[in-house]
Amino acid sequence: LRIKKKTLRISRPAKVASSEQSYSIDDATYRHIAEIIESSGIMMERAPSAFNALEEEQLRDVLLSALNTHYEDKASGEAFRKHGKTDIQIPVDNHSAYIAECKIWKGAESFKKALLQLFSYTTWRDTKVSVIVFNKKNKNFEKVLDSANEVLEEESISCARRKHAQWYCKIQNEIDERIMHVTIQIFDLSV
Repeated sequence: LRIKKKTLRISRPAKVASSEQSYSIDDATYRHIAEIIESSGIMMERAPSAFNALEEEQLRDVLLSALNTHYEDKASGEAFRKHGKTDIQIPVDNHSAYIAECKIWKGAESFKKALLQLFSYTTWRDTKVSVIVFNKKNKNFEKVLDSANEVLEEESISCARRKHAQWYCKIQNEIDERIMHVTIQIFDLSV
């Protein structure tokens, strides 16, 4: 079976206003947010029985608590965006500078839908986002990671596996050709 690679398509705006302010966070802040989420996820993995019974929203709230220790209570959950609600949002001047979707692992197809769901409630300004996945039922965590990796290879125009359960990808929307920087982090809470 040969995996079809996606080609990079670029659409250029007719004219870019030089005075327009960007609300995208810088790369260092984006990495810092991923580190905070990773630290919280590792803490959950160390005591999986304490977190396995929690639903997606409650797991998200654990992450929000950690983020708000760094971002002055600006991180919020269930924020309305375009055509839906994002699980985590960190705004700057009333614009989302960072958004994330949290999911419980339910298989490769569900994971693929979560990646594509990001485009439904992001705008062209939302370029740095995350998908955070919690594995609660699968005893074979390596199989979960392999499945996620296969989906990311198929859906990304570029993807680097930064850590064993963390990827940094560029994913392009087929409809409007937007490119988003997506950090994917998967945590094992199976007991």
